[in-house]
Amino acid sequence: MQEIIKEFNVSISGEDLFLAWQNELRLRQLTRTNADQEAILIENNDEFQFLKRCFYYGPKPELFYEALFQNMANLTIVTCVLQSPPKLISGFLNFLGQYIQEYKPPAQDLQFLINMYRKEFRADFIELINKMNPELCAHLLARTSNNELRELLKHREVPAPIEDQAEHYGLINQNPLDEYPTIYGDKIQIMIAAVKLLKASQSINLLATPLSRESLESLLDGADMLFRAGLLADCLAILTQIINSPGMEADSLLLSSEETSHQKFDRLLRGVLPIYSLLLSPGDPHRYALELYRSLFPGFYPDPASLLYLDIHSIVMASLQGHRQYAHYELAQKGGKILSFRPDDTAASILLKSGNKRRQEDLLGLEQAIKERMPFHPHEVYIIMEILRLWQREGRITLTRLSASNLLNGYLQFFNWIPARPFMNEQVQNQLGLIADEKTRTAGERILAIIHELSQVDLVNHKMTAGKISDYEIYQLRQRLLLSNFMGVF
Repeated sequence: MQEIIKEFNVSISGEDLFLAWQNELRLRQLTRTNADQEAILIENNDEFQFLKRCFYYGPKPELFYEALFQNMANLTIVTCVLQSPPKLISGFLNFLGQYIQEYKPPAQDLQFLINMYRKEFRADFIELINKMNPELCAHLLARTSNNELRELLKHREVPAPIEDQAEHYGLINQNPLDEYPTIYGDKIQIMIAAVKLLKASQSINLLATPLSRESLESLLDGADMLFRAGLLADCLAILTQIINSPGMEADSLLLSSEETSHQKFDRLLRGVLPIYSLLLSPGDPHRYALELYRSLFPGFYPDPASLLYLDIHSIVMASLQGHRQYAHYELAQKGGKILSFRPDDTAASILLKSGNKRRQEDLLGLEQAIKERMPFHPHEVYIIMEILRLWQREGRITLTRLSASNLLNGYLQFFNWIPARPFMNEQVQNQLGLIADEKTRTAGERILAIIHELSQVDLVNHKMTAGKISDYEIYQLRQRLLLSNFMGVF
């Protein structure tokens, strides 16, 4: 390995730049091939950058982190790390936490952390220190004069009492085995990340007057994670706390539309308020969302096109229940209004079309709209899914097995995100399950079977009157439904 690095140094010392680039491509491949054979000695910034290009931007950035760890006794390499982008530094600190737990390196090999500590990486250091044993913390504590780092090490050095282990519902202290795939990824992992972020934010003075930029950004990041975890009410509680914090009326950090914090706050509101209103007031979610904007978030305004989709939801919901004779014309009217605000809205253009039969490209257009809108407008995604279901029932479109499977899987992911009845029920399963593939159909049937079984279960004493579903499956969905009851959406 060192021979490769020597050859690299010779190559960059030449005058032919293009030849040096050509040689580097060959040397990178050799380095990746021989990465696991021996330790790597890094002596300067050029070698640091070469190994970064070899490993960090490839499929195994941990090889780069491991090489860094082997060379952190060299202050030049410590400086190179500290001058790197924040994402690289955070990744390295996260790698160290895993490395410490697995290999338990001697304390003297980690003394470089004293020189690495910076306030902006406080949250990463908190997570790293929580993975250290008290002896390692004591070793570092005796060798640093940084007051902030000393406080973190002192806090970790004292073992937490047993009664504190249930704090945050045990999410931080345990590695959950269950998986809950949702529209935003695994729900449990998102909740763990949210708890860690908000726990780390406690170290910042979040009640300062006015909120500092650091405090505001930490709270907004935490609120965003709660939204992705499906904890809508908790997300709104944090946003309400921010808008009502002392001095906020004069704080340009949030109220200036040019500020990143304002844009993030506005984006979060436009994501959480419509879906929250749809679940809490399904009869008139548009009015409910507007009232929340006016009463709780003065100075912020909804996307009018996005809220018009809530009117579409009311029309589609009534139509699915057989109470809307002229729904097709009402949907076309709403589509026209949306286009006046958002001329390039594919779904609205499809709604505006006339005719009882829909072409295949209409189905493909709505399916594409579902894929594109998920991150920031989940309510629009769900409503477009309901439009497809309505049109399939009315015979306006014909779903293929693949389309029906994708659509039913979408409902299942929404249900995993927030276990609410609109997202998974007998009507959805009976309609789409007949067309969907066996795997997706079975997943839907299993959820409905467990819900039915739970209607015969004493949730407190966990007693069943029928034994068709295993205790473990009951336990899993029981967790989801109790959580949804806690959130007030089921």
